[in-house]
Amino acid sequence: MPRDGLTRNGPGSQVGAHSLGLAVAGVVFAWLLLGSSLGCFGVGDAFAASVGQVTEFSIPTAHSGLHQIAAGPDGNLWFTESSGYQIGQITPTGQLTEFSVPTADGQPEGIAAGPDGSLWFTDNGIGRITPAGQITEYTIPTVDGDPGEIVAGPDDNLWFTDDDGIGRITLSGQLTQYALPSPDFAVGITAEPDGDVWFTDAGSNAIGRITTGSGFARPGQVTEYPIPTGDSVPNEITAGPDGNLWFTGSGQIGRITPAGQITEYRIPTALANPQGIAAGPDGNVWFTEYDAHQIGRITPAGQITEYRIPTALADPFGIVAGPDGNVWFTEYYPGNIGRILTGAPAASASAPAVTGSARRGDQVTCEGEQWADWAGRQPVVDAPAATPPGVQWLLGGAPIAGATARTYTLAGGEEGDQLSCTVTAFYPVLDVTVSATSADVTVLPPAGPTPVREFPTGSATSGIAAGPDGNLWFTEFNGNTIGRITPAGEITRYPVPTGGGKPDGIAAGPDGNLWFAEYGGDKIGRITPAGQITEYPVATANSDPSGIAIGPDGNLWLTEPGAGQIGRITPAGQITEYPVPTPGSQPYRIAAGPDGNLWFTEPGAGQIGRITPAGHVTEYAAATGPSSPNEITAGPDGNLWFTERFGNQIGRITPDGLITEYPIPTANSQPIGITVGADGNLWFTEYADDQIGRITPDGQITEYPIPTDNSDPWSITTGADGNLWFAENGGSNIGQVLTGAGPASRTAPAVTGSAQQGTQQACQGERWADWAGQQPVQNASTTTPPGLQWLLDGTPIAGASGQTYTPVAGDVGHQLACAVNAFYPLVRVTVTATSAGVKVLAPAPPATPTPTSAPTPTTAPTPTPKPGKPTTSQASFSNITAASPTLSFTVTAGDNAEPIKSITVAPPRGISFTHNTARLATGISIKTPSGKRLKFNAKISHGKLTITLATASSTAEVRIAKSAIRVTKTLAREAKHKQVRKVSFGLKVTDSTKTTTKLTLKNVNV
Repeated sequence: MPRDGLTRNGPGSQVGAHSLGLAVAGVVFAWLLLGSSLGCFGVGDAFAASVGQVTEFSIPTAHSGLHQIAAGPDGNLWFTESSGYQIGQITPTGQLTEFSVPTADGQPEGIAAGPDGSLWFTDNGIGRITPAGQITEYTIPTVDGDPGEIVAGPDDNLWFTDDDGIGRITLSGQLTQYALPSPDFAVGITAEPDGDVWFTDAGSNAIGRITTGSGFARPGQVTEYPIPTGDSVPNEITAGPDGNLWFTGSGQIGRITPAGQITEYRIPTALANPQGIAAGPDGNVWFTEYDAHQIGRITPAGQITEYRIPTALADPFGIVAGPDGNVWFTEYYPGNIGRILTGAPAASASAPAVTGSARRGDQVTCEGEQWADWAGRQPVVDAPAATPPGVQWLLGGAPIAGATARTYTLAGGEEGDQLSCTVTAFYPVLDVTVSATSADVTVLPPAGPTPVREFPTGSATSGIAAGPDGNLWFTEFNGNTIGRITPAGEITRYPVPTGGGKPDGIAAGPDGNLWFAEYGGDKIGRITPAGQITEYPVATANSDPSGIAIGPDGNLWLTEPGAGQIGRITPAGQITEYPVPTPGSQPYRIAAGPDGNLWFTEPGAGQIGRITPAGHVTEYAAATGPSSPNEITAGPDGNLWFTERFGNQIGRITPDGLITEYPIPTANSQPIGITVGADGNLWFTEYADDQIGRITPDGQITEYPIPTDNSDPWSITTGADGNLWFAENGGSNIGQVLTGAGPASRTAPAVTGSAQQGTQQACQGERWADWAGQQPVQNASTTTPPGLQWLLDGTPIAGASGQTYTPVAGDVGHQLACAVNAFYPLVRVTVTATSAGVKVLAPAPPATPTPTSAPTPTTAPTPTPKPGKPTTSQASFSNITAASPTLSFTVTAGDNAEPIKSITVAPPRGISFTHNTARLATGISIKTPSGKRLKFNAKISHGKLTITLATASSTAEVRIAKSAIRVTKTLAREAKHKQVRKVSFGLKVTDSTKTTTKLTLKNVNV
């Protein structure tokens, strides 16, 4: 019956497996599991059971006759449009592009990724299309050649099926054809790692193997293995994950071992008419059921599951594994590309990283990538035949010519640019190429001066800390203000309420605010990211609060050098004080240690102190005295590191109290501040000689000058951008030092789901870089803002801080995104990664009939109507099973259009026209509706029949009988067994002005 006027879901409609009649705001979840028992689960389980969930994407060109689909080396899917005369490309996110085939009436069918980085396809000949869309075509010398499917062979050539057997084409376009035993009708074709090419022979009801010449056998030697079931009509074939070949046949799936042993598995749905077949990333084999409008999955053990496609009469045809770990398929008649979730993980479990110093003249390495097992196998990396190459270095996102080795030596002129690397891998069984790209690192100058930027503040700065808002916060001791600087250098200042407060140390608190010590005001201050300040007085007068840090107990801990005490303040402002045993110790800075205690410096006593959360203090004397220990920080090696201002050393103390000291090369440098960098080293300030120092965990020191003389750098911290930021007490600046560490977020999260109102969306997929050798803590209860926040048009949605979110009616038309916040405990930095926005869609509205109204009388002059397009009618294809086929149809010129001059007919697979001119003339008749016969001339070109009328006519009744048209035994057999009920022919109608219109005789009954 005609399929015109059918209603189907639009792009993005989804359906899953298992029989659960669940409708959510217009998106139907069928959850239909055919041929298996139905499990019991709730609605939550239905959403979690993603395997079998289908998403469909509509092709711009209607009724384009989608055939085969292949995964391209560019990470996209490529497909053929036989009736649309185009090659299509779809990204994993659903973005579509179409490219017209240059050859007139070219009907592309098969498609495969070639070893040269292009896609190769079949039409009237063989075509090649680059990822940029440039097409080259090669003519097949055999007149009757009708190429079908195509595959990249193990010999780095392309192999294809046609009416005359099996063909081979080299990358330079040289063609060779190999005949098959008669009767033959090769359909599907695939390559197997054994070095041969395997194909289905529908004419002989067999599976064939042809040597490629990659081993000892000469190319073109054919062996065929009969299928046990008679009239199986084998169709497509693929290499399976179990080392065998799998193929589709009449109502069944077949498996053949390399030795030729065949096993067949009956499909549960009767008359399913399976077509395409492909190995899936999940280790199973997936196939299309053309007449059942389903996707099937068969395990290597032969267990079959079927999944219904949302669109009625979807006619699924080709199928392939995609680079996203899912399976993609074509829908022949509706013109959709479908994606079905397999449950397989993403290919790259961990992206590569650029390791090394990232300095000009140094060698860096691209390493560390990890790949998921797909179909039980790891991909091949650095394969010599792979294009693009296995490794590619990038500068500013652009490939560096010739830089395809694991290592790369940085050259001049690259300083300041962003360096990264991409690793490309290939899963042979799936014919899928995947890529993973590292985070960027900044290329630095050679050892010596390191890039330092300075931002004027107008007042001497002292303490500095990374805030939870991604900015840096600092204190101005003499200016009595708290400052905020963005990573771009934009500064805002907030005055401290207490006059002469002299803010000094500052730290991010557990409540999402910044806390600071007021040396002159004997207070602890709290400032919100919006700049609102609250102050809490310290009980002891003249205590001179100085250092402050968050403790493992969720409180803030502070030093009181004037009182010789350590203080603790809760987020509610309650203060407790603990005396330090040594008189005159003047505790100055404090930090949380890896042992769950707080560690502090005692400049007055030349000691390092430790205090437990319960208030018990232990002291350790520095080896060099009077060293005047200043600032202290937890290191990446599990120890504490501190500066010795007058000892001119960097000290390290283990949690057991063992101290090691490292002298600084520059004499009397007076180190003050110290912090852990994102690069895994310790960085410190040299107050007296205007330098920034770096010390590796094994004690190797490098120094870098600051541009401003007498800058007097004081405290230092790591920022959310992975760089170092420091306060200048003398230069009244905030400085930034590039460390070469990459950004925290390697991969931002993504909003996954249909994006429709009423359907659940998920925020997932974010990946973070290792900073100081550690991954961040996500969704930690102590971080504010919450670990995850949903946003609408960039504004937080109140209460939406869970992993999933269901859009409401008011969200429709707005941009939905999600932000994930994470905290690096060692460097004390909170970072954020935000997804791209997706537009919230309204649920699919029910179909509403359009009311018909009476025409409004008008006296305006009637414009000349535009010429209408020709139409077809009364199409039939009779007697196909009686070996006397007859095709009949009528073509009528459009209203006010020129009469018809010629008609070109393109037959579907299994149907062809004779090349005998006399038989053509005998088998074709053309009449007008009154019965008048029309004279014509007929010829065959590239398998298509062109009928040119001697006299143009407004209507032509065309009849093509037995002597002019041929049907293969396979098609006749399929029609006899009701496996084929309809066929479609392509038409091109040309009028007397040479205006051409493409039409289709759709779904002609046979």
